[in-house]
Amino acid sequence: MVARSAVLFKTQPRYMSSIFNFMDYSEEETNTKEANIKETMTEEKNTRDDNLNRTHFAQMIAEEHDLSYAKSIRIVDSVFDTIVESVAEGKKVSVSNFGRFETKLWKETVGRNPKTGQVLNIPARKRVKFSASKAFKDAVNEH
Repeated sequence: MVARSAVLFKTQPRYMSSIFNFMDYSEEETNTKEANIKETMTEEKNTRDDNLNRTHFAQMIAEEHDLSYAKSIRIVDSVFDTIVESVAEGKKVSVSNFGRFETKLWKETVGRNPKTGQVLNIPARKRVKFSASKAFKDAVNEH
């Protein structure tokens, strides 16, 4: 079976070779191997997910405050929706020790099409600006 696995999986993940060798071990050794494989798979997944998203925030809030995931996702959505709605209305949103969200009006500018060289008018528009607080900047610079 090990030889067949080499044919099926030309490039094997670290844990894959151990899966096909379970028949050579006792039941206790097999359980230990399975636990090691699961741990390795979890570590590999965690190292790939260096970015936090809405789901991660909700899970962290749920764990920290003993809430259900459903309640914590509603809280996260509510916070982000409130920020978006307020900034869209032109309000400044300040969050202590985090930062400030606001809209900035960019004036109309002239640009060029790089392929044809044609002059284009780029219309005025609103942009969202985020300014990190001093505490936020200091925390980033510590790491």
